[in-house]
Amino acid sequence: MVEKVWNNLPGLIRRLILAWLSAAAAGWMALPGPAKSLKGLEGLRQMSPIHMAVTAAVVFTGVSVLPGWTKKDTGKAERFGILTVFLILSLSAWSASYEDTGFTDTGFTDTGLAGLPFLCAVILMSVFLAVYAVYGQDRRPDGVKQKSNGLKDRTDCRRQNVKTDLSFPVLVVICFTLLLFGFISIWTVFRVKTYSAPAFDFGIFSQMFYKMMTCGRPETTLERDGLLSHFMVHVSPVYYLLLPFYCLYPKPVTLQVLQAAVLALAVVPAWKLTRRHGCTPAASMFLCLLLLLYPAFAGGGGYDLHENVFLAPFLLGLFYGIDCRNGWMTGLFAVLTLTVKEDAAVYVAVIGLWLFLRATSGCEKREWKLWQAAAATLLFAGAVVWFLAATGYLARYGDGVMTYRYDNFMYDGTSSLATVIKAAFLSPMKVLYECTDPEKINFTALTMLPLLGLPFMTRRYERLILLIPYILVNLMPDYRYQHDIFFQYTYGSTACLFYLTVVNYADLAGVFSQRISGGVRCRISGRISDRKASRVLNRISIRIKKSSFPIQLLLPFLPLIAAVSVSGALFAQTVVPKAISYPERWMKQRAYYMKMDEILQMISEDASVSSTTFYSVPLSQRDVLYDVRYSSAEHVFSTEYIVIDPADSSAYTEYGTAGEDGYKNFLNLLQKNGYVKMREQNATSAGSFPSVYVKAD
Repeated sequence: MVEKVWNNLPGLIRRLILAWLSAAAAGWMALPGPAKSLKGLEGLRQMSPIHMAVTAAVVFTGVSVLPGWTKKDTGKAERFGILTVFLILSLSAWSASYEDTGFTDTGFTDTGLAGLPFLCAVILMSVFLAVYAVYGQDRRPDGVKQKSNGLKDRTDCRRQNVKTDLSFPVLVVICFTLLLFGFISIWTVFRVKTYSAPAFDFGIFSQMFYKMMTCGRPETTLERDGLLSHFMVHVSPVYYLLLPFYCLYPKPVTLQVLQAAVLALAVVPAWKLTRRHGCTPAASMFLCLLLLLYPAFAGGGGYDLHENVFLAPFLLGLFYGIDCRNGWMTGLFAVLTLTVKEDAAVYVAVIGLWLFLRATSGCEKREWKLWQAAAATLLFAGAVVWFLAATGYLARYGDGVMTYRYDNFMYDGTSSLATVIKAAFLSPMKVLYECTDPEKINFTALTMLPLLGLPFMTRRYERLILLIPYILVNLMPDYRYQHDIFFQYTYGSTACLFYLTVVNYADLAGVFSQRISGGVRCRISGRISDRKASRVLNRISIRIKKSSFPIQLLLPFLPLIAAVSVSGALFAQTVVPKAISYPERWMKQRAYYMKMDEILQMISEDASVSSTTFYSVPLSQRDVLYDVRYSSAEHVFSTEYIVIDPADSSAYTEYGTAGEDGYKNFLNLLQKNGYVKMREQNATSAGSFPSVYVKAD
């Protein structure tokens, strides 16, 4: 009975999708006209999850019992049903949300421009579902051998790891990895040296590491206007992995270099994954170069240190452990991923779901399926337990979970992540609409164009589950930093997209290689005897195996070369100009920044300080540090020193009352609280100098 349910699971999932889309379409069609618009939340408020669940259950029951009545396989009809329901729902939603779409004398109307990305997404999804409807199948027919994708058993994997191949592709990857490490290090170090790293978010981590070194606890006074543990805001014990290296040279710049090192380490599991899936050394080289030049990979370090940087190497290591069927490696990287942050559990849970679906498809051996199912269950359950425990801890003892980033889905007035799940269940078109918001188009282009669509080129549809982090973390929120390649929210989704690129490319290259080999065999066999043909093919096979750049893979290399070229061009256009601006600025204004260092060094290392945002990083190696803008006046004027930037007008907005100048009011408060200026420094063409005030005895 269990085996029968196991074999029918892909069909059950397909019927669940059909039932869900049908229920969503029925619920949406029942809405009054104005509520059908996807631009607001009124439609979600008027839809009932209970009614939708009942409707979905009725549809699911109907399509499940129908095959028993007809004695026929209805799989193809169900796939076409999914396509039909999606087309009806999406086109109806598009027409209701963009009624003013059209042309004017000057071109598209504003609503037309807004609706165009949504319409393009609908078309792409329709094409994908059409291909699935025509060519999709639950599993390969019995007796058809499934390609192994180069996957071997765990013993072979360990034996392969022992071998060290210092071929030309390996040396190229090592050189480019070192170049990326140096590039990111120089970029981020000079952000510190040019006073471009703000208190939020780098100043808080710099002070936190100082406290971790001195007292062992991740405490900071800068983050929430008072002494507290950073783990009250985010549960990130992974930071302790960097602490021993920080202690060797306890400076803010050390953290920037360590971040670059963590990113560089991601290339190790990336290379092993490519080799594990049967890629040649040359193909592995191009895939690793694609990762190194991927704009969102290096760009994520552009806003200084964050714990998310660990997601790239940890998730790639988790994928490698799964593909090696290595239990301890899978468990180790899963645990490490969970220690990154409370929401890192999303990645582990999605990988567990994908692994479980992978176990139900294909024709692998029974013991391999059982291993996958057991590992998937442990990963998913462990991720859910950790997420509930971490978020419960933050809700009770800490600062709570930052659900405000999903306000565009909070239709019921709550701040619960469960509301986001309910919204996605009620209206899949709302999810698609939010993912195609015009402000996200640039991010989508910068993250998808370098991969040339490879994450989508597969008939293993369970792999598409790995797109959930990209959609959930980067595209669904209306928090603008989560769909910006220069912020830290891209590392996890990048790891998933890269894995999809590797496995899908390996499948395509394998199919292409088989077809070429078959064509060569047919041409040779038609001209010479079978015995001679066999000897010729054996010699060709031996030469191919010895070659680091096999002839039959010349054409499959073209997509990789194109992808690396596109990624490199986008990298040069977006990342490089931003990165080199900091060292260029320092070289041009070196004397100015050295003078600023000299002024700040006058402040005693054990003194309490309040400062404006860009002075917090060089002043962070102390027990008490407050930000002038985000701290209470009580705390600001309780410190021994106050360091301000006269040109930073935004720092004094809280002190501007009744239309008065906030900066002047702040200076008056300095005088009233007994502060005197230490040294007068005239501004130069490069900028103003810090104004240092000390509390008089």
